[in-house]
Amino acid sequence: MERKEIEERFRKIVVDILNVEESELKVGAAFEKDLYADSLDSIEIVIETEWEFGISISDEEAEKVVTYGDALDLITRKTEGL
Repeated sequence: MERKEIEERFRKIVVDILNVEESELKVGAAFEKDLYADSLDSIEIVIETEWEFGISISDEEAEKVVTYGDALDLITRKTEGL
């Protein structure tokens, strides 16, 4: 799966859950600080991402994701070869 497709699909998840504008989703945008995600939002994003991409994200991996770009990198790594 190409990163562009991953980003399009992940962007929809984040926009729907956080109710933010697509223009706010920049690689360096921090989920908590810039996008105002709380812990429940983060859990919902992880669950929806796992379902959407058919991947599993451990708690340890999720804790390392700080920015929108971090999440895209993780999803890209997890979907390689799928």
